[in-house]
Amino acid sequence: MEADPEKWRRQKKIEEFILTKERVNLRGKLRDDDISVVASALARSTTLKVLDLSNNGDRIGDAEVKLIADALLSNSNCKLQLLDLGWNNIADDGAKNLAEALCHSN
Repeated sequence: MEADPEKWRRQKKIEEFILTKERVNLRGKLRDDDISVVASALARSTTLKVLDLSNNGDRIGDAEVKLIADALLSNSNCKLQLLDLGWNNIADDGAKNLAEALCHSN
């Protein structure tokens, strides 16, 4: 299977933004497995304060929120203050995972 250069460029840009910006708006913009890139970058981010992941529907559900929660837990230097996950497909398990991560993070 050949690599998709457009997907690679988009995901590298998402990673770069999360690692270098204070505010990132990905409202309704996620595709495919972009959330894994978001989570990986969140685990290393030391500058990001605001992340809008709202309106991504089925692309963010419980499993994807677990990736985000694990990333937040693993990053002791995380500066994130606002995470918008509205209008996604997050149920009780995803909300529980996120709440636990937030309770145990800085």
